[in-house]
Amino acid sequence: MYSKKIKDKNLIYKDNNGVEVEVIINEEPILDVENKQSLKFFLENNKFLDFIIKNIQKEYKRMYYLPNEYNQDFEKLITTYNFKIMTYRVDIPYQNQDRENKLSNIKDKPLWEKYMLKNINELYSKNSQYLENETYREYRKEHLDFMLEKDRCEVLYYNNELVGSICYNLYNEDFIYIRDVYGNSKEIIKEILEMIFSKYKKNITLDIVYMNKELLEIIKELNGKITSVTYAWKRSN
Repeated sequence: MYSKKIKDKNLIYKDNNGVEVEVIINEEPILDVENKQSLKFFLENNKFLDFIIKNIQKEYKRMYYLPNEYNQDFEKLITTYNFKIMTYRVDIPYQNQDRENKLSNIKDKPLWEKYMLKNINELYSKNSQYLENETYREYRKEHLDFMLEKDRCEVLYYNNELVGSICYNLYNEDFIYIRDVYGNSKEIIKEILEMIFSKYKKNITLDIVYMNKELLEIIKELNGKITSVTYAWKRSN
């Protein structure tokens, strides 16, 4: 009913209607890397998807799928194969927010570094455990130096106490890309995002690691929309 062939070191799966799904073999397989098939196609042809996934899971220890769209029904389907969510890509529309901008430049770099590393490593270590990633290494000061080269990083102080930080990029004229945003509470994170909206009056795009459920709740409150998800599978034994 279904067939598989190897072409240019990639796997080509074909159904009986001649529809092909390509799996790119890098260090680990990546399903349909050019997104030639929609999530709707896989939902309507879940037996074909079942054949592809199970065939790869027999031969490889890891597999990834990076669709450029999001569908909750597809998420329910693919997680039955023990795929887990690595990141969400989210768009949040600007809605005429008018909040006083209290963000400032970093005044005490060592204090900011300590704050960022604490927040980043708490979050990413949880996500690493969830993804069963034994190769996870803690973020260090050198990672922050790279961020400062690429992004604008600002901080929020209350009563001279550092309570939040955000790093973002304006390389795209249409939206603000946020790499990291942290705060001492959910309310502070939301306030920081609203300050950015008020300052630039543009939509926001950001990537969220799976375990950052608090940020996902804030995005929902701000009428944000999940636009794509990165899925990862790892053999458990």
